[in-house]
Amino acid sequence: MPQPLLLTAFEFNTSNARSRRKGRLYFLSAADISRIPTRYIQHIEIDDADRDVVGTLLEDTLDRGRLCGERALHVAAFLRAVQASG
Repeated sequence: MPQPLLLTAFEFNTSNARSRRKGRLYFLSAADISRIPTRYIQHIEIDDADRDVVGTLLEDTLDRGRLCGERALHVAAFLRAVQASG
């Protein structure tokens, strides 16, 4: 049985419109997200960040977090892709 998914705006926005895998993370395009059946989407995380990570990913997440709309991620496009999945 497939595992439920956690989708985040960060992985969507760092994918550069193509899907790829890095370790245990999958970076998905809008087209990929829109094709995921909703029964597999357990949680989405709405976040914002700079285009480039500063320091380690953990340091960047903990020390440089901002509210949605204050940074470079395309949060609205991510939400449209999730909504298109059903």
